[in-house]
Amino acid sequence: MKKILLAFVVMSSYLTGYTTSSYAEDGYQVIPFKAELTKQSLNFDKKNLFAVTLPDYVVEGTKFYGIKGSFTTKTLQYIVSGKDKTNSETLFNLLSSTTDACPSQGEVADGYNVIFNKYGGYSYNTAIVKQNVAGVQTFNYDYKLSDGIPMKFGKGRCVFLSMDGSDFANQNYTMKADLNLIIKVPNPKAVKTYSLDGEFSPGIYPLVSYVVIPVTKDGANNTVPAGTLTSVYGNASMMNPLATLKNWQGHNQIAVYKNGSCQEAFLNHSPTKFMWQDTESSMHGLGNSINWSTSNVVSDMTLSGSGRGVDIKQMSGNNKLPIHLEAGDCVAHAIVNTFDQPTDNTFQFNQETQTHFTVIPD
Repeated sequence: MKKILLAFVVMSSYLTGYTTSSYAEDGYQVIPFKAELTKQSLNFDKKNLFAVTLPDYVVEGTKFYGIKGSFTTKTLQYIVSGKDKTNSETLFNLLSSTTDACPSQGEVADGYNVIFNKYGGYSYNTAIVKQNVAGVQTFNYDYKLSDGIPMKFGKGRCVFLSMDGSDFANQNYTMKADLNLIIKVPNPKAVKTYSLDGEFSPGIYPLVSYVVIPVTKDGANNTVPAGTLTSVYGNASMMNPLATLKNWQGHNQIAVYKNGSCQEAFLNHSPTKFMWQDTESSMHGLGNSINWSTSNVVSDMTLSGSGRGVDIKQMSGNNKLPIHLEAGDCVAHAIVNTFDQPTDNTFQFNQETQTHFTVIPD
């Protein structure tokens, strides 16, 4: 048995008219949700679930507007042959059950297929937390969407958190969530949410990596419909494995490619969501497409560090939102890498985006 459940704590309560004025004055309500788990693990075979029952006032038409809180992991140091091999990772996934069932506290699921088959699993947010240095790593979340995501729930009436984590050394590893879920019953609008999730290991070359979703008229087949992009949220992480490599950074941008530039930038790309890396030959001397004038940047954030370590930050929309999407456009998360030339040519960064955006279809 590779994964052992050691201890867990889950707490929840309800608060109507949240005391923080920025929420209460606009009629938002908040569901506090806390969960903590300590386990031993060598892989990601098992997912650990924690649920909170929705209060009676959460009725059909209620929308999810965001999170104020934190995701935390605690990893013990792991030394092998005098080298620090500390390494851990957790993907936190916030979902609601769309069936009559809800997870029990600390329930162990053998993969996402099991979760979705049993609970439906409508996802609202994912966040990644990584460590390669011992101690506590905390990612603070504080975002509120300009227009919410319609909540979906079955007779089980619950929201639950999947903690998908391991420290790869079979030592005690702690994952914790301390969240305030922001909800509201607004005037109904057809709002859809999309994920720009992807993981890259770009190696020693400062390439630009992309996760891209094309825009089509109706948004069929894993594309985005023509409409208005209203909000950007989520997070991204960057991990450097070498203590000898100094001054590294990954410049993260989310952009809408307009005026036919999507096809020009990603020539003969997939008709559905895809991943891409620029090379000198692929750009034909035109430079990285994220810098073109037709690339309308709607979110901008830089991850950085010096030596071995991890940086994790939130992605948020800028003053260029909302922005209209037309068929032929695309929405892309681009990561531009810069760093000192390493002495070890075999090293690879690890970069992951768990960003999302909302669209009101035309």
